[in-house]
Amino acid sequence: MLSIATAFLSGNVLLHQMPELPGSAYTAVVPVSALLFVDRPWARFVGALILGFCWTWLAAFIRLDGMSGFDGGDFTLSLRISSIPIYKNGVTRFQAEVVDGADVRKLPGKLFLRIYNDASELSVDEIIRADVRLKPLHGYSNPGTFDYEKLLFSRGIGATGYVRRWSKLKAPGSYLKVLRHTIYKNLLKQAGERSSFGSVLALSIGEKGHIDNRQRQLLAATGVGHLFAISGLHITLIFGMFYGMSGWLWRRFFLQRYCLPVRPVAALAAFPWAFAYAWLAGFSTPTQRALIMLGCVVLGVLATHRVELSRALSAALVVVLLLDPFSTLSASFWFSFLAVAAIGIYLHENFVTPSKRHWLGLHLYIPVAVLPVSLWFFGQGSLISPLANIVAIPYLSFLVLPPVLLVALFSLINTTISGWLFEIVDFLFEGFWRTADWLYTLPASQWFHKPPLWTYFVAVPGVIAVAVVTRVRRKLTALILILPLAVSPAPTVAEGDFEAAFLDVGQGLAVVVMTRHHTLLFDAGPIYSSGFSLGQAVVLPYL
Repeated sequence: MLSIATAFLSGNVLLHQMPELPGSAYTAVVPVSALLFVDRPWARFVGALILGFCWTWLAAFIRLDGMSGFDGGDFTLSLRISSIPIYKNGVTRFQAEVVDGADVRKLPGKLFLRIYNDASELSVDEIIRADVRLKPLHGYSNPGTFDYEKLLFSRGIGATGYVRRWSKLKAPGSYLKVLRHTIYKNLLKQAGERSSFGSVLALSIGEKGHIDNRQRQLLAATGVGHLFAISGLHITLIFGMFYGMSGWLWRRFFLQRYCLPVRPVAALAAFPWAFAYAWLAGFSTPTQRALIMLGCVVLGVLATHRVELSRALSAALVVVLLLDPFSTLSASFWFSFLAVAAIGIYLHENFVTPSKRHWLGLHLYIPVAVLPVSLWFFGQGSLISPLANIVAIPYLSFLVLPPVLLVALFSLINTTISGWLFEIVDFLFEGFWRTADWLYTLPASQWFHKPPLWTYFVAVPGVIAVAVVTRVRRKLTALILILPLAVSPAPTVAEGDFEAAFLDVGQGLAVVVMTRHHTLLFDAGPIYSSGFSLGQAVVLPYL
């Protein structure tokens, strides 16, 4: 199963590396040729790779076909608001689906829109009539910077724009969707000047739009940003808590009456709570992946009473890629699966006799395991991440998360109690941000590096070997395989030469001139009234 999942993933990644989609005639012939190899084990790998390639091609063809021929313009449309409208820095942002309007067949079905004022009266799942100005997807094309266009494409968004005028047509039809928005509005009213408001939203309903730039910088520098995205850790924590409670109750009160195994009963009782938490987070892509992984484990428990992590992880990988072939474009996909795989490998090899030393080793190993992904996607890593995670994981998971969920719950029931709990949460987050700020000041808090491609192929076997081998000498040997990733020198300019980079910053100008010993920057691009700075978004990551 692991080889089939790896082959399917390889086919997916191969398609995403191509500059343009192959012709339909070519991809129609490929699956037929795969039938020639079904009788041999090695050929099943080839067949799975081809299947992954063709499935991704089909999904990309359908998505691009909905975006082709669109050049933007002014339109009057009926729109269904599909995300919580977030108001920040004088702008309301939301996603919308096109319901009706002129030339609707020529428009992408999903849009990302802005309203340049407070439109807090809008609600998710509401249908509005709007005059909009749309434009095709566009991101700043610079090395080392965030690929905004890829993010929008992976989410199925075909155009961006802003709303000039709008009016309501139909009230929301789904109470469950409105419930999340009600929590957001109630918390927004209670937030005031609380610095923890953005953190509470991130951990309760999965909205990270209110985390300020300084806090994002601290999360990246300390390597604990994953704790503020509702994903595998939080959903597994909720599942584990209710799994333990259900198992205890079944043993205590029902086991003597009904001859049913404890583990399947506890798993079935705990999974709906994990599902509910994922729903509260809006079923974002990371929560969907976590639920699929958890669902595979639960099915394994129901079927065999024993779950092999490799089989559960392989099944989850294939299901995720079938449901969302574009998830591999996201760094969170690779972090999720590699972190779970690293944990499984480490536990399998080292927890014959569990000890505190092994738990400490696990926290030190996970940052090493995901380091290649961090360098590949972001060109930086956090050298203090092991220390920060040892403190932050139990603190946020067991001390902060429960009162945060209670704040969200009581914001619907009793705002007075919710306000009291908000005070407690604010105090807890104040301690967290102070600690993160202190860690950020350490000399080795951030490490910026862009290693050559060949070092990744050497480092990945080394990362696996560090967990698998048990003797100290062999672990040190395995670490040698990781060293090229860390110490390989960055390319430099030859003596007497210079390189000039003209960065894409829209209508501004930013030129970087590099010699062997100096770097000179002309201008840093514009900064907009919303607070968005091209210097921070483009120039700084490039440098």
